[in-house]
Order: sequence, then structure tokens, then C-alpha cells
Amino acid sequence: MIAETKFETLSSRLEDKKFVKTWLSLTYSCNNCCTGCYATSQLLNYPQKEIAKEKAEDILNLLNELNINRLTLIGGEPTKYSYLEKIIKFGSGKDIEISMVSNGRNLKDKDLARRLKQSGLSQVTISIYGPTAEIHDRMTGVRGSFIETMGGIDTCTKEDIKLSTNTVISNVNYKVLPQIINLLKDKEITEMAFNLFIPPINVNQREEEIMTIKESLSAFTDVYQIAKQLNKKVILVTPAPICLLDKDIKEEIIQKGIVYGGPCQLIDGRSFAIDFNGDILPCTHLIGYPLFNIFEDGKIITARKFRKKYFEQAGQGFEFKKIVNHYPSEKCKKDNCSENCTGGCPLLWLKHRTSKELVK
Repeated sequence: MIAETKFETLSSRLEDKKFVKTWLSLTYSCNNCCTGCYATSQLLNYPQKEIAKEKAEDILNLLNELNINRLTLIGGEPTKYSYLEKIIKFGSGKDIEISMVSNGRNLKDKDLARRLKQSGLSQVTISIYGPTAEIHDRMTGVRGSFIETMGGIDTCTKEDIKLSTNTVISNVNYKVLPQIINLLKDKEITEMAFNLFIPPINVNQREEEIMTIKESLSAFTDVYQIAKQLNKKVILVTPAPICLLDKDIKEEIIQKGIVYGGPCQLIDGRSFAIDFNGDILPCTHLIGYPLFNIFEDGKIITARKFRKKYFEQAGQGFEFKKIVNHYPSEKCKKDNCSENCTGGCPLLWLKHRTSKELVK
């Protein structure tokens, strides 16, 4: 088991259990068709599905009762959700800080961007996959998406919306990642986030897009060096095995909090995702694998019942954490490895072999 990770027993003070943040999938409608999207199966199976406005409001009320004050809207593409402005305004009125992950294409419309800000949207993270239309459009599967995404970035900047970007590292774009930094260097962007590519667990992924973890970390190191020269903030979001980082730069980026070795929030369990149908997911990548549903007989459960289902030892949340609560390899145990690390995100090891990747 992962060292120092402890699971608490259910107590009479369930209200003391603190959550960090959550994600809410409003809709699976999307104007892109990105390769490797965690929502690929849902985009195919439920392309027009979206959460009813009343149920979305019920969820926001529940989050408020759970003392969760940070919510990120995801999809699909959130800007295609019918009641987006109303839901942002409703949540903001309950002192919930609402951000959004978007492909940015619809945000080129300055009127939409302005209305979202006026509704209370605190931040937008726009996904960009390459420095050129050729690469970006290849990964989104839509010709012309790059131009519209850049238009969304420019509009958010002009409308003074707090803006960050997100980029998935893959075999398609890893050689040109530094060019993305150069492309965005003059934009008002607070942070450029990068993710290791995690193949959807229920979709057969093309082999060409699956890099080794070490190759991906090497590509991120190149990004960091360029960003450092330009005084731009970058971060690797995906927890990664520290031992695979370049030893010449490892300590520097760890001390700056740019790379994190774990434990992943899958194990920590203080964050979760909510699917459009009310399913509670341990991670946005685990669509279709819910812990439980927050609606019973059409009504949302209470905050106390949520905590009981999520934290009690007899519950699925606890059982799930026990399953993922282990090192990916014997090489990662304290006696064999000196790194302050738990092997990174457990989902990385569903498609990567530890015998090939982790070398002492």
C-alpha cells in the first residue's frame, strides 16, 4: 500500500470531512472531436444529452451544503449548454467560484464572453493542442478550429476574463510544444497547464498517440526551459513518477511545485466529478464508472447522505480508494526508491507497463 495513506472510519462528525473542488459535466454536445478525449464514449453515445436546469441547480445547492466553493464546468463543450449563463449566475450567488474548461471556439463571440463574465464566471481554461492549424486541427478533428480557438483566447483577453490554457502532450504535438509557449507569450494568460496523455480506458486508442511517460516528461522539460526564459508560468497537471524526470532539472521543478508525484486525487479522494446524469465519478477520466448517483427517486440526496456514501468503509468510494491505493511497481516502494512520490496517476499504468517504464 502507498506509504502514509490512511483511510478514516466513518464517524459521527461526517460534516468535518472537507472536499477541495469538483467538476460538473453539463453536456456532451461538442463542436470538436478530439482524439484521446476522456469523454469520447459519452460524446458518441450521448451527443445531445445535457443536465436539466433544475437538476443543475439542485447540484449547486448540494455543493453549497458540502461547503465546496470551487466548481469547474466541463463537458463536452460547456458553451453549448442551454442554460450556461443561468447556472453560472445561480452558483456565483451561493459564493461558489465557477470556472470553465472550453475549446474556446464559441468564446470568440465577444457578447457571449461578456455575458458569461457578467454572470460571475471567474476563469476560463482554453485547450490548445498545437502552434499551427495543421497540428491543432488534426488533434481536434475539425478544420478551422485553431483559428476559432485563438479567437476565443483573444476575446477573453479583451473582455478581461482570467485565462489559462491546457495542452495534452501526445506523439502528434510533443516536438512543437515550445512553439505553443512562443505563440502565447504576449497573451494575458495566468498559467499554461500541460497534461500527460491518458488514453480513454473504454476506447481503443491509436498506438501513434501513446508516448512513453519518460518521453512525455522530457517534452515537458523542454517546455519548462522555454517558459523559464520568457518568464511564463507552466505546470504539469498530471501526477507523474518523479524518477523519470531529467535529473539535471528535477529538483528545480519539484521545488517550484511545477511537477507533482502524487498521491493522485483518486487516492486522496477530496475531489470528484459529477456527470450530467448525477453520477459521482472519482475522476473526470472515469466516465461510465460511477461510485454512486446523487439522485434517488428523482430527488437529490442530502449532504450528510452524500458524505456517508462517499466516505464510509462500507461504501463504494472507500472500496475504490482501496483498489487504487498501491504503488505501480515494487521499484516504487520506500526501500527501493528515494523519491517523494507515489508513482503518479494510477490511470497512467492502465496502458503503460511498469517493467518497461520504471528502471532503477
